[in-house]
Amino acid sequence: MAKKTIKGDDGKTYVVQEKRPWYKNWAFWMGLTILLLIVGIGFSQSGKVRSDTQSKSSVTQTTAVPKLHLDKHTVNDTESLTGTTVPQATVKFVSDSEATEKVKADLDGNFSEANLQPDTTYTVMATKDGQTSHRETVTVTSATDESDSSESSSETSSEDDDATEEDSSESSSSSDANDVDSESDADSIEDDAEKDSLDTEKSDESADESGTNSEPSPNQNTAALHAAQDYADMDMSEQAVRDQLTSSYGEDFSESAADYAMSHLTGVDWNQNALNSAKSYQEDQDMSVNEIRDQLTSSYGENFTDAQADYAISHLDD
Repeated sequence: MAKKTIKGDDGKTYVVQEKRPWYKNWAFWMGLTILLLIVGIGFSQSGKVRSDTQSKSSVTQTTAVPKLHLDKHTVNDTESLTGTTVPQATVKFVSDSEATEKVKADLDGNFSEANLQPDTTYTVMATKDGQTSHRETVTVTSATDESDSSESSSETSSEDDDATEEDSSESSSSSDANDVDSESDADSIEDDAEKDSLDTEKSDESADESGTNSEPSPNQNTAALHAAQDYADMDMSEQAVRDQLTSSYGEDFSESAADYAMSHLTGVDWNQNALNSAKSYQEDQDMSVNEIRDQLTSSYGENFTDAQADYAISHLDD
C-alpha cells in the first residue's frame, strides 16, 4: 500500500497508508482470471460431449433400410419413370453398360427420372445414410419402335381374320373325328399320370436318402455375382456389398454364394467407392470432415475400412 502524509486537526503531521481501489488490487484480478478459466473449461467440455453425442446420433440413426416402389417396370423413352422411396434418398439407375443415372427423392419420397436411354434395361436402387433398398428392374423401350409395331399388328390382325374364316370350315369337318380320338387319348393320359406319380414318389424317396445338396447351384453363384457387381457400382464398401447379399432384407443369398460373388468381383476400386461416398455426403448433406469419416467407417453407415476412409478424406478436395 502507498503511504502519504496528512496534517491532523491538532496541527501535527502524520504518515498514513492509503488503500487502493478494488479494481487496482492484483489479487482481485488473479481470482477473476482463475474463475473465468474454470467456467471456460466447463463450457468447452460440455460442448465437446454434446458434439460427440450428436455425431454418434447422426451415425446410429441410419439403420432403416429404405423401401423402393416403381410406378411402372416398362416405359418408353418419351416417358418419365416415377416412383416412391424414403424422403431425400438417392435413387440410382445402373444400366447393363454400367452407365449410372442419379436422382434425389423430394421431402415426400417421390422421384422422377426422364434421362433414360431407349432399348436399355436398368437396375434401380435407393440409398440413404449407407443403407440400400432391394433392387427393381425397369426396361426402357423406343417410342418409335412401339408405333411401328402397332401398325404392323393391325395389318397382321386383318390377315388373321381372313385366315380364321377359312380354318373354321375345316375345323368343323374334323371335330367329329377328334371326338372319337379324344376318348382313347383320355385313357392314355390317365395311365401316364399314374406312371408319373409312381416315378415322383421314387424320386422323393431317393432324395431323402441321399440328403439335400448344400452347395449353391451355378445359377445362384452367377446371380449373386451380378448382384454384387451392381451394388459395387453404387459406391458401396466391400463389407456393405456382402451384407446386402446375405441379408434377409436384401438379396438373401447363401453364405457360400456370397463368398463366390465377392471372390469373383472384378474392376472394383474400394478406395474410389469410399471417395465417391464421401463427396456425396459433403455435397448433399453438408457434413463436416469428421462427420464424413465417422459415417464412412461406422458399422451403421458405409462400413469402409479405416485405410479406405483415410484415402477418401485426403482426396476429398481433389
